[in-house]
Amino acid sequence: MSTLDHLKVELRDPAALKPHPLRARMPKRAKDSLAFKALTESIHTHGVNEPLAITADGHIIDGLERWHASRDWQLESIPCLVHADEDAPRLIVESLVARRQMQRGAAVYCVIPLMGEFFTNCENQRLQNLTKGKNKGAAIPKNLQKAQCFSKPSDLVSEDLQAACAKLGVSDETLRQARRLWLLLNEHGADFLRTEMGKQGLDLPGVAAVEFQTHQRLALEPRLLAGELGVGAALAGMAGKASTQGKERVDNVNSTATFLAKFRDVKLNSLPRAIEMALADAELEDVERMHTTAVEIEKLTLAVLEERMRRNLAAERDTNSENVGL
Repeated sequence: MSTLDHLKVELRDPAALKPHPLRARMPKRAKDSLAFKALTESIHTHGVNEPLAITADGHIIDGLERWHASRDWQLESIPCLVHADEDAPRLIVESLVARRQMQRGAAVYCVIPLMGEFFTNCENQRLQNLTKGKNKGAAIPKNLQKAQCFSKPSDLVSEDLQAACAKLGVSDETLRQARRLWLLLNEHGADFLRTEMGKQGLDLPGVAAVEFQTHQRLALEPRLLAGELGVGAALAGMAGKASTQGKERVDNVNSTATFLAKFRDVKLNSLPRAIEMALADAELEDVERMHTTAVEIEKLTLAVLEERMRRNLAAERDTNSENVGL
C-alpha cells in the first residue's frame, strides 16, 4: 500500500491497538506458519520497518502480523500511519490484492466478505474526487455496493463482474474461481456446497455437508494464505475429495441401515442420551469407525435393556409381596 503524502508516521503502543472489525470476517494466517516465524525473527532483529495502517482510534487496517510479532517481543512502540475509518474497506482489499507473497486468486478469496463495503468506499471516493474537479473514473454499479454482493450465491450480470475485475485488477476467471471457492467453503449451512455436489450426482445430508465444508476450509485456507496453493488447484482438489466423500457416504448409509435394523423395536427416547449421540455419530463416520461405534452402542443398549429387566422384576417382586401381605 502506498503512503500518502499528507499522512505522517506516528509511534503507537502495540497494546493500545486492535484489529479492525472488518478483519474478523477474513481468514487469518496461523502464527505457527514459517512466514510468520520469519517475520517475528526479523522484527526481533530490526524492529518494525514498514508502518502499520490504522484508524485514529487504533483499529489496524493493514499490518496484523507485524502487530502480533511486536506484541510477542513486547515492543513499547511501533510506527503507524493513521487513515480515515471510512477508507478502511478499500485499504484492506487493496493491500491484500497487492500482496506478493500470496497468489492473486487467494488474495481475492480472502476479501470476498468485504466486497460490498469495498465498492461502496470506491464509489464514495470517486464522487469526492468529482466534487474536487479530479478525474472521476467509471461509476461503480449499484449491485456491487450491496453488503453481501459476492458472499451469497446470487447471480451478478457480466457488466458487474467486468467492473469488479477492473477495480481489483484481476481476470474474470480469477474472480469467478475465488468467489466459487469462498461460497463452497464458507456459506452458512453449506447449501451451495450441497447443490454443487448434487450436480455431480452426490447426495450429502446437511450435517455431513457442514462437516465436510469445515474440514476442507481448515485444510485449504492455511495453504492459500501461505501462497502454496491457488484457487484453481483448491477447487480441483476439493472436487476430487467431494467425489470420494460421496462414495464413502453411500457405503456408510448402507452399513448403518443394516446395523440400525437390529434396534427396530428399541425406542431411542427411552435410551440414555449417550446412545442417541453415538447413533447419530455412526451415520457420519467412515465404515471402520462406524463398526467400532456400533459395537459400543450394542453393549450400551444391552446394558440398558438388562437394567430395565432387573427393575421390572424388582417391581413384580414388590407387588407380589404387597399382595401377600393383604
